Amino acid sequence: WTGRVIEVVIPPRPADLVAVEGLAALRLRMPTTPEEIRPFVVSVSDVLRVYIEGRFGLHAPALTTEEFLVEAGRRHDAVAQRRQVLEDFLTRCDLVKFARVRPDRPVVVAMLDTAERFVEETRAPDELPVVEDGDDDSRLEIEIAVGLGRVVFEGGLERAPIRLG
Repeated sequence: WTGRVIEVVIPPRPADLVAVEGLAALRLRMPTTPEEIRPFVVSVSDVLRVYIEGRFGLHAPALTTEEFLVEAGRRHDAVAQRRQVLEDFLTRCDLVKFARVRPDRPVVVAMLDTAERFVEETRAPDELPVVEDGDDDSRLEIEIAVGLGRVVFEGGLERAPIRLG
């Protein structure tokens, strides 16, 4: 085994878990000034669009809101069933992003609530995370079974070469 390189493929983190964590982090950083509202809403929108891309295989970040709604509704029943809620959410986000509308705090909280609810209602049943208290999901530990030591991969890596020996 000396000098050999083994490539370990680590599956990407489930889209719903990434979205839940992203939205939870945003909830902890709610805007406190009018200047913080636009970047906050853009972040909430981005998390939801990236979730939709990962969960449904739709390249949502590259589509306009209208293009996205048409494509998503045509291809995915879970999204089609929630089209009106999603359209309202994305329209509000677009108003903040492009028309510089500054909603008040209750509206911003409602937008975040809507994004969280959408993720919860559309996540795949087999993606429901089970996290024990004290677990650190940002690290994935892999034991090398042949007694060559321990390798720890930081979260987010999809491929990592391991040099043995």
